[in-house]
Amino acid sequence: MSEKLFQYYWLARDSFFNSLLIPFKNESVYKALLDFGKVPAWQIVIIATISGLAGSSLTWLIGRIFIDWGMKQSAAVTPEKLEKTAKFFNKYLKWLLLFSWMDIVGNLLVLASGIFKIRFRIFVALVFLGKIFCYAYRTQF
Repeated sequence: MSEKLFQYYWLARDSFFNSLLIPFKNESVYKALLDFGKVPAWQIVIIATISGLAGSSLTWLIGRIFIDWGMKQSAAVTPEKLEKTAKFFNKYLKWLLLFSWMDIVGNLLVLASGIFKIRFRIFVALVFLGKIFCYAYRTQF
């Protein structure tokens, strides 16, 4: 495996795991690649964004599966309560997905968007924009 491919792998792996429910830091690989300058910054931004989006998509899917399973297991969450909360989330709070790049809060927002059944196209668009702006900003400083 070439050195560049190996660096891309570690960046993608760290960005993917950072977007899952488990808190995971990808700053070290990201900053190391930027500081040593062997990989162009735009490639770092694209790889980190796409792999972070893949991790967030898996978290969204976990939310969708969890709510279907949880509705069968719990009597505390009624379909009426869930529907009311989902409408509120879809109407007012879906824009918070632009902050999905934040460490723990962002992962919980992504999980909630799966639970409250945000449409996948809207989810991908908002998370992609949030992550690409975040990574592009981080490359400047």
